[in-house]
Amino acid sequence: KLLAAGADVGLRDGDGSTAADIAHKAARELTRQYLTMFQRLPPYLRKLMVVRPPKVDRAYARVPTCEFMWGVGMIVFAYAYYFFSLLPNTYNTGIWWAHLLLLLFTPPMVYCFYKSFADDPGIIPPNPDAIVQGLLRGEIREERVVFAAMATKTPRAKYSRHFKCYVARFDHDCPWISNVVGARNHNHFFGFCLFVTLCLATWEVICWKSIGAVTSAAVNQRCAAISAKNTIP
Repeated sequence: KLLAAGADVGLRDGDGSTAADIAHKAARELTRQYLTMFQRLPPYLRKLMVVRPPKVDRAYARVPTCEFMWGVGMIVFAYAYYFFSLLPNTYNTGIWWAHLLLLLFTPPMVYCFYKSFADDPGIIPPNPDAIVQGLLRGEIREERVVFAAMATKTPRAKYSRHFKCYVARFDHDCPWISNVVGARNHNHFFGFCLFVTLCLATWEVICWKSIGAVTSAAVNQRCAAISAKNTIP
């Protein structure tokens, strides 16, 4: 919540310790790794990575999980490897269709991934005043209240203890998108799973072709060297 509010992770206390140093002393290694990685990001990336809650329909402030940041890093690395290694090795090997499919599947995959992360998953906002008044007047029974969310129970809704919110049509907590999968982002999550599967399938074809091309080139080079060595002048 402090990061979402714009807190500077590089500030030091009176002893000269940063938030990461304090987390290390408290044996909270994952928190230390996250804060250290977050501090190294440029300011404009920090703003993109921290989602500030809207004024309505959002009961909590959320910052990305370590799994989400790891996933984003792997996607960036994978596509950098594709453009600098796989594409040069396979652009003239007859699988232009695989490159075309990968480029077609990537934009909707990234879009669905971001929307799954950034969208409200269907949070049922807390209404503590109405709950308290209803309990006092006997209009609401205690067993009908989700006290952690300060809301009445709704069919297929569930309180997420990981993300601290009450979500309609709760599916599951997903650290890889740093969000709950629920009523309002379920379609985007399904789209992400579909398009990332298609991207991986075309990626596998390109990788196998790249391995074959590199191996063939190495074998041809080795054979040429042996042939040149054994040639009688």
